[in-house]
Amino acid sequence: MVERPFYSLNYPSEPNVEEVAFKILGPVPFESQEHLIVEDLLYVLSGIEGQYIFSEVNNAVRTFTVDETMSPPLRDMVARFLPLCLDFSTVVRFSEDYSRYDNGLVSQALSGGISVLLKDYIVLIAQLETEHIQGSLSMQKLYYHLQPSMSTMTFLSSIAEDISKDNIKGGAILSYLYRRISRMMGNAEAQKLCVFLLETSAKPYFNILKQWTLKGIIKDPYGEFLVDDHDIRNLENAPKNPAYSDDYWEKRYSIREDQMPIFLEKVADMILRTGKYLNVLRQCGKLIPKGNGKDIVYKHTDSTYLENIEEAYSVASKNLLVHLMKEEDLLGRLKSMKQYFFMEAGDFLLQFQELTESELLKNADDIVLIRLEPLLELALRTSSANADPYKDDLRISLLTFDLQTLINKIANAGSSLDQVYQHNPVDRLTLTGFQSFTFNYSVEWPVSLILNRSAIMCYQMIFRHLFFIKYVETLLCRVWVVNKFVRNFSQSTSQAYTAAFALRQRMLSFVQNLEYYITLEVIEVHWNSFLSAISNATNVDDVLQKHTAMLSRILSDGMVIFTEVLATLTKLLNVCEQFSTFMIRTSRYQIDAEFSYKILKSQPPSFDEYDEAQQEPKQISTADTFEETIKKMDLQFSALLVSFIEKVTVVQFEASSEKRSALLDRLNYNSFYDNVIQMSKTTFTSGSLASEDSMKTTG
Repeated sequence: MVERPFYSLNYPSEPNVEEVAFKILGPVPFESQEHLIVEDLLYVLSGIEGQYIFSEVNNAVRTFTVDETMSPPLRDMVARFLPLCLDFSTVVRFSEDYSRYDNGLVSQALSGGISVLLKDYIVLIAQLETEHIQGSLSMQKLYYHLQPSMSTMTFLSSIAEDISKDNIKGGAILSYLYRRISRMMGNAEAQKLCVFLLETSAKPYFNILKQWTLKGIIKDPYGEFLVDDHDIRNLENAPKNPAYSDDYWEKRYSIREDQMPIFLEKVADMILRTGKYLNVLRQCGKLIPKGNGKDIVYKHTDSTYLENIEEAYSVASKNLLVHLMKEEDLLGRLKSMKQYFFMEAGDFLLQFQELTESELLKNADDIVLIRLEPLLELALRTSSANADPYKDDLRISLLTFDLQTLINKIANAGSSLDQVYQHNPVDRLTLTGFQSFTFNYSVEWPVSLILNRSAIMCYQMIFRHLFFIKYVETLLCRVWVVNKFVRNFSQSTSQAYTAAFALRQRMLSFVQNLEYYITLEVIEVHWNSFLSAISNATNVDDVLQKHTAMLSRILSDGMVIFTEVLATLTKLLNVCEQFSTFMIRTSRYQIDAEFSYKILKSQPPSFDEYDEAQQEPKQISTADTFEETIKKMDLQFSALLVSFIEKVTVVQFEASSEKRSALLDRLNYNSFYDNVIQMSKTTFTSGSLASEDSMKTTG
């Protein structure tokens, strides 16, 4: 257009247009003027400069000038044609500008549709020119024949101006045209034109859509499609790269909201997932299903294209689900995760705990993972876990923060796993191996679509919660074993252990009821519901959604995600752990004391000293007697237990759950805490919670 301006229909000008001498109509008779003006109008209406009507552009605005010597009645009549000329100029300029490749395929298609309408308009001008040559075309007759074209050109001009002003392209153009159709309900002709332009513009867009939903390929060189391919890594290496697999499902492809046509909003997510499914199958070396072979074409009055999209989605999702369930054994993988993270293989866990206890009692910074790995291998090979075909995927991990810190990180970071796992040396905690230990699981593509980083982190949180409860239960059971030696003590010495035995039994009852509740009443129930749900799943996203929902319910009913409840429960378990350590070491001391004929005159070590002791007791302190130490622990345990029941009751009021109600019934099976629970309800209704100190007083 720059080198050959006369290719344009938008009033190309001669070089040195200022020197062109326009003819003057003043001396010409009125009747002859009309004949000349009609001829001139036919040129101007078709985008060519006239002899008596000419145009100029100032600051991108086109204006028309009429010969001043023209008869006034004719000048007024000519003025009625000039808006059509301006609209024609606007439409032609838009059509020529948007036909360039850099504006995108939809813009080119829209330009092509407008060119078809302009061609019809030019044909009409040519027909009128024939009448003019025959001498049968007056200005009034010309105006009459052009009235339909005036409304059409005004409509096209408004479309051109709106699109140019907003600088939209691709799916945004389709949405604009779709909205214009809705606004033109009272104008059948304009609505028909808009439908034509929409269907014409949608052809290249639906070609891209067809490639995506039937082959999983995006050919979108100008970024017009509703699915955005971020191409974060080399696609060929995706199946071999676990980190890529975790990012793939969420980050590789996403929806462009600004390029989503309104009429595809309801199926946008379906379109996105269809192409993703096909990409996963391709990366796994599977043949892409052909589907029904039906073409996907947009018709404004026919919704068949939506049915074809749904059918393509159904074919892709069914094939991927079959591949994951049968060839990748997804269900077997999930059962393997349950066996380790939900402690289904009890003999394996106990054996592993016994083998690694000496290491896990150390500071986490002093533990060498190389020492734990052979012990894990030994526990796997010599337990029921040996029958698991995926046992070699189990890994050991030591985290730098405890479970409570992890929950707080998740609450603060939202859904950003990078922020959750980001380690700040300033906030580093001093943890034992039992506090930082967790299992990890190696998952390959494409199973990692389901067992992604988020899911594995949920499994780890549940495992760490159960693992510490199981460890405390083991310690309390050891106290029971060690305390059997008390029957060999003298009567005065054995009587001192009466309160300790009662406290041990209360602690053991609490821990075992808690463990039973989490494993059988929460995990097993939700797991069985999950298996029943996925048996009817029709696509991978259903499985992913139900799997995520199962983990969320376990975390909720297991009271892992409630920070206040978890904090109180952690304190309770810590008191049980400290009591167990104190009792085991005190019993050993008393055994040695009995054999040395030293009874309670020398006083057993105090609780605080034994809390810091390593292998052998330090120098014995007379600060607290054995009975006083047990009494302090009893009061502390009772106060924390009451506080725990109160907080669980508050959570139950906020989000009712049959599971948590069952736990409250277990802990308060004989209605011992009814008064405390009633006080908690009254306090919750009044809008405030009693402090832990006040609950200690109540205890």
